Parts: sequence; C-alpha cells; structure tokens
Amino acid sequence: MRYLSRWGSIATSNTTQKMGVSFGELSQSIAQRNAMERCASPDCRIDFTYRDQCVAVAWGATYSSMSSAMTVDEASAISMKRCRKKTSDCQIVYTECSPAEQVP
Repeated sequence: MRYLSRWGSIATSNTTQKMGVSFGELSQSIAQRNAMERCASPDCRIDFTYRDQCVAVAWGATYSSMSSAMTVDEASAISMKRCRKKTSDCQIVYTECSPAEQVP
C-alpha cells in the first residue's frame, strides 16, 4: 500500500484581516499558491503550511495561533492554549484536514 501526501496552507493579511486557505493539495507549492490566491490582498503572506495532518486557527483580540496535529481536536487544543497565553477572547475560526491519500 502506498500513500500520497496532501498539503494545506494558510495565508493572511494584516491590513484586511482576510485569510486564504487551501487543503488536500498535491504539493507544498500548490497549497501555498492557492492559499495566496484565495487571500486576495496585496499584503497576504503564508503563515502556516502543513502536510498529512489537521490544522486549527485560533484568533483572539490581538493574536492568532495556527497549529497542526493528527486530529482537529488536538490541533484546536494546541492553538487555543497558545492563543490564550498572548491575548483574550480566543476562538477557533478555522479547522481542516489534509490526510494522506491511499493509492493502489
């Protein structure tokens, strides 16, 4: 049995607070390019890229945290813990998984 990796990426803009995401992509470069296109702001930048895992984004009043782990629950717990160390009113605003794909 073989597995193909799947990638995801998150791009954000500090001025517009927009976020562009991608998941389930065949390569890191494709994931990053698609996240940037979906962010669609001149100052967007790649903030997080992950492979064969789940991701969670926690945003608070003055800080955001992005983490990956094997499950959404694990990634969410890590992101919330990191966010709460820096600011208040943290909440999970995005979760997704890009698991490896089994191929014949």
